[in-house]
Amino acid sequence: MVWLKNRFIKDGAVLTGVIATVSATYIHKLSNFPPSPLIRFSDVSLTKSPHYLRFLVPDKTLPLTEDIEHVAGNLYVTNKERTICDMILYESADEFIYESLETYLDLYGTIETLKDYSKKYNCEEKMFYYIDSLDEYLADSY
Repeated sequence: MVWLKNRFIKDGAVLTGVIATVSATYIHKLSNFPPSPLIRFSDVSLTKSPHYLRFLVPDKTLPLTEDIEHVAGNLYVTNKERTICDMILYESADEFIYESLETYLDLYGTIETLKDYSKKYNCEEKMFYYIDSLDEYLADSY
């Protein structure tokens, strides 16, 4: 995440918030597709940002203080497991979810931690759907 911190410093951005969903998958290298614009949860009134940032109002049922990692200043990113859960909860495109799951499994070889997170964020049923259909999706995409 050093490259991200350096980019924000170079652009003179004073940022407060949490980078989430598809943008977070790119930062964690779970996805190769660079999102544009960068999607973040933040209080827009506290943020000076370059033009390529877009803001989303956070869902109040999902606390932004849990399961996040520090990037720079007051800017954070959701961790890998929470990122995948948020993508499911916010109904990101299937290809991003499947790509992230595939990469996550390649990196860590197990989904036990991901299962725990899906229980915590109440997306267990949808998580199992994506996990169970991953092989079929991969077979169809090649």
